[in-house]
Amino acid sequence: MVNFGSMFLDSVCLKNCNDAISYMDSQGIAYYSQEGADYLAEFVKTHKVITDSKQLVNHIDHIVKIAGIDHVGLGSDFNGVGPTLPADVSDVSGYPVIVFELLKRGYTEDDIRKILSGNFLRVWDKVIEKGKEINAFSTI
Repeated sequence: MVNFGSMFLDSVCLKNCNDAISYMDSQGIAYYSQEGADYLAEFVKTHKVITDSKQLVNHIDHIVKIAGIDHVGLGSDFNGVGPTLPADVSDVSGYPVIVFELLKRGYTEDDIRKILSGNFLRVWDKVIEKGKEINAFSTI
């Protein structure tokens, strides 16, 4: 499941975010303070900390090359990565941007269905089956 956090998708974003965090730590600046917000507002003007859907799809491509089309999905973590989402995929309304990029790269409709939900649902069904199997033999 590809996480949408820019720090997970782009090494430049990761480096820049780590640099900002290190600086704030060294200066005793709290991340959620006004001073922290002011520092970060200036920092992002000159440092890349947000990526885009193309980089996200690069990760999908990599997983497909390593593990195959049946082993990749979207793990957006919309409620966990904060403001580090790709600029053009800030919520589910950005999914068509991902689909368009996948189509441009030659993924079939079947491949895209697998990526969007099919692979997850297939594994989830197996988990439910295994759970029922385990529960059937439970003495609890």
